[in-house]
Amino acid sequence: MLNWLVFCAVVLFVRGQEPDGEAAGCCTPDQWEGYIGELTGVAPRFRRARVFASGIEISYDYNNKKVAETVHFRFMNKSVSVGLIFDFGKQKMYRFLESRQKCKTRNLKATFRRFCIPGTAQKLGSFYFGAGRNKLQVTSYRMAIPKMRCEVFADVTSSGCIPVGETVIGAAGLFKKYMMEVGFANITPGIKDPSVFNPPDFCQSDYKAYEDSHDEEIDEYIVQYIHQRFME
Repeated sequence: MLNWLVFCAVVLFVRGQEPDGEAAGCCTPDQWEGYIGELTGVAPRFRRARVFASGIEISYDYNNKKVAETVHFRFMNKSVSVGLIFDFGKQKMYRFLESRQKCKTRNLKATFRRFCIPGTAQKLGSFYFGAGRNKLQVTSYRMAIPKMRCEVFADVTSSGCIPVGETVIGAAGLFKKYMMEVGFANITPGIKDPSVFNPPDFCQSDYKAYEDSHDEEIDEYIVQYIHQRFME
């Protein structure tokens, strides 16, 4: 417990220059694409702690209530890429392996929401990355996501609310405790190719549900945090 408290204190120190404790919030642009990198450490009860690395290519479209992702991750020395499409208009989620032409569909019970720093978040302060004329002005927030029983320290650009990085600390699901470092890169406004939201043809008709050779629950857990940011 002491180590956990020390870590929280360190995070607050390095993330919160000029702390003011204000409540504030902002939302990303309605349409954007980019890359999300995650490094997750989990401490399962009665099991050895493990670390997972993943990368997510994401297209987010609030106007049309759709999200498309290609998730690349490593687990137990295996590399896996999984496609995910969320169509909140049709209340459908598609999960597929392009390389094997296999697909699963699920009904979405969640509702779509904007990718935001909520108004209930605590503004910790502002700082910048870089130096001299090459500075990126960033604002840091502290917030909670009750569904995942976690606390989040999030950095977004001071202008535009573009996500930069997040530290997540919590306990949920199969794992007693977890910590996640999330980085956002190559964010661009708009959607270059709307067809990214179209499920593959093999998802449209009499598809055959595939059985993974890896632990399916693991990869869904890794991306679950990001999903909680745009659905409820």
